[in-house]
Amino acid sequence: MIKDKAKELASAIMDSREYSEYARAKKKLEENRVNQELLEAFRHKQWEVQLEAMMGQDVEETDSRIVEEMYDQLSRNRTINEFLMAEYRFTKVLSEIQEILLDSMEELKSDKEPPSHLH
Repeated sequence: MIKDKAKELASAIMDSREYSEYARAKKKLEENRVNQELLEAFRHKQWEVQLEAMMGQDVEETDSRIVEEMYDQLSRNRTINEFLMAEYRFTKVLSEIQEILLDSMEELKSDKEPPSHLH
């Protein structure tokens, strides 16, 4: 039964406007190899900088500036910008769903009484 509900949720997500826009923008992005490579290079560099920061290493100002410059360049590319915005909106929906599920589970967990042997 729970798997059926998950399939219903997945279907509802795929029927959403956010998913449709994401899928359309992704398809358009994939039609141009150069755009894909630009986005991949940006994400790789962004990941490197974030990883350095998470590991407590000093992130060089030049690396941060490179990421900013790459993002500025990508944001001027209409196809990439549309993809990034659609991806952001779709990811936000998924995050909101996850938050709802986790909050609901916490509420259910706190409503339950502890086992009788713990009284």
